[in-house]
Amino acid sequence: MKKTTIIATLLVASSSAFAADLPVAPYKATLAAPALTWSGFYVGGNAGYASGSWSGSPTYSLGPSGMVDTTVNANGFLGGVQAGYNWQIGKVVYGIETDFQLGSMSGSGVSNSTFLWNGVQPGFTKYYDMDMDWYGTLRGRLGYDLGGWMPYATGGLAYGHGTLSNTVVNNYLGACCGSGNGVSATGTAADTHIGWAAGAGLEYALNGNWSVKAEYLHVNLGAQPYSISGTITPLSGGPAAFNTDGFRSTLSFDTIKGGINYRF
Repeated sequence: MKKTTIIATLLVASSSAFAADLPVAPYKATLAAPALTWSGFYVGGNAGYASGSWSGSPTYSLGPSGMVDTTVNANGFLGGVQAGYNWQIGKVVYGIETDFQLGSMSGSGVSNSTFLWNGVQPGFTKYYDMDMDWYGTLRGRLGYDLGGWMPYATGGLAYGHGTLSNTVVNNYLGACCGSGNGVSATGTAADTHIGWAAGAGLEYALNGNWSVKAEYLHVNLGAQPYSISGTITPLSGGPAAFNTDGFRSTLSFDTIKGGINYRF
């Protein structure tokens, strides 16, 4: 028994000495991944859908009466680019963004004159085709970092360009201008609106410096008087120029867009 105990003690001592002689692997510190920051300059692109309306008061000074106010509903697809700069303090992210969109938000409408021929049929009818072919914004953004997700609110200046074409039909033909001299007229106009935009969005940071976002904006471009010039075409004789027609229009619409950004 005593002999067995001595042998076991010698074996434990030799094992400990052998372990002490083994080389020790160097310690390697694990570096933590850099924390996400939204701060800095970014650029990107977007695409989406817009739906809205022109509403206002048309005029037709060549007729014997006023025109009924009208609304032209319009919609279409759009796409564009954006650029901005963010600052981040703790979880709060604030910044400024500008964007420019191309597309075609178009629609058609009708307006009748207040004058009724035979007390039933409008004396004049105006047919409209309207289109917004571009718009842009300059907005502030205020968001909150949720660990890669950032909901934000946004608002600021908006501007856009609209075009209008219209045809005026004289329903009672020669009643205003002499027998056999009914009048139709065609004309076009274009103008730039300035107004405001406000909305909200959600941005998500991908690997690297990329992020994707979804955004809703309501855009109100205010009222702008379109001055329409064109030609009158009598049933007899040649066409004559005119520039006295008009349409004071308020343009507003809503957009839903998806986009991608690269942060520098």
